[in-house]
This record gives sequence, structure tokens and C-alpha cells, in this order.
Amino acid sequence: MPHARGAGPATAEDAPPEAGPQVQEESVEVPPTEHQRPHDSEPSAVRPEAAAERQQDAAGGGEPGGPPAEYRDRINDITAVFDAADDLARLAAAAVDAERLDQEFTARYGQQHANTINLRELRGHLAYLQGQLGVAVRWCLHTAGLQTQLWGSGHQVTQGSVQRAVHIWLSIPDPQESLTIGRELLTMLEAVTGEDSGLSRKVRARLEAMSTPGGATQ
Repeated sequence: MPHARGAGPATAEDAPPEAGPQVQEESVEVPPTEHQRPHDSEPSAVRPEAAAERQQDAAGGGEPGGPPAEYRDRINDITAVFDAADDLARLAAAAVDAERLDQEFTARYGQQHANTINLRELRGHLAYLQGQLGVAVRWCLHTAGLQTQLWGSGHQVTQGSVQRAVHIWLSIPDPQESLTIGRELLTMLEAVTGEDSGLSRKVRARLEAMSTPGGATQ
């Protein structure tokens, strides 16, 4: 990887929170996983593009139809690598470009703006494509927290973010990492979907099973 920070969020300004819908202004150090490739028949639940388009239409803090014209070519260059998911060098370079653009958007618009949130969703998807599943889940939780503050927990893009988080979390191969991130995921799920939602119950039951002897090391 050409840039040490391309592996995941590392700055105090843009680092995803560990849990909860409130954005934490602190770093989260996430050790990257091995390059476990996502399934080739990747379901739409893990791709943020459709949600990002809806987000722009609904945003009170962003322009409908996408980001300003001066950024579109750079964003298109980033999203173009989604169709070259086996090219790790291109993915790493795109992650660096996305981080730089995130810094520009954060400085120009702030965190609670559709343009910034959309860009961070793309960063999460790049982490997913690089096999950094735990990082990808935390980006989903981070964007869900921002979406909750901007549009509310019941908005479709907020719900979409937590659904993607669950889908990716279920693919984390390491039991201890899955257990740790699952606890953060459950906190967000309960805040966004409610303690008795189907997703919350599913994740809670899985965590309970993982916490029993033979499930996962605590």
C-alpha cells in the first residue's frame, strides 16, 4: 500500500467512532485483516452508491444530483476501481485519493453534510474491497451516526448503512475481531433500529453464542 493511512481511518477529524450514533472526535486504530476477497457476486447491500444518490436528493446539507462539478472527475476515478476489485494497487491508490478528498470535503462542508457522508461511504466500500472488513463495518457505523444526526434514525439511508454493517460483519472471519466489532454494531443497531428489531435480535443472539465457551475468546 502506497500510503500507511490508506488501510483505514486514522485522523482525529475523520475517524469513525467505536460505537453509538454520536460522532466521536478521536482516532480508532483498526489492524487491517488479511486480504480476504469479498464474494464475486457481491450483493447490493454492501454497495453504497444507491444510498448515496438517495442521500443527495434528501439532503438539507448537500446539493441534489451529486457533488459540485469540480469534484466529479475525482470521485468518478475513485468509483471506477469498484469494477477492478482484484487490482489491489489501484484499490490502495483510490483509498489514498478518497482520504485526501475526505479531508477537503470536511474542511469545506463539515462532517454533517451529504457530500462528506457520501465520500466516507465510498471509503468504507474501498476498505471492504481491500478485505479490511472490520474497517468497513466501522465506516458504516460512522456514516450511520452522521446520518442519524442529519436525517434521523428512521431515514432510509441511515437504515441502509446499518444493514450494510451487519452484512459485512457477518463475513468477518476472526472470532475475536467479530466479537469486539459486533458489540459496537449492536450499540448502533439498538440506537437506529430499536432493541427489538429483527437486526438487533439477530446480532445480539450471535454475540451471545460467540461469548459462550467454545464460541469466541473474550
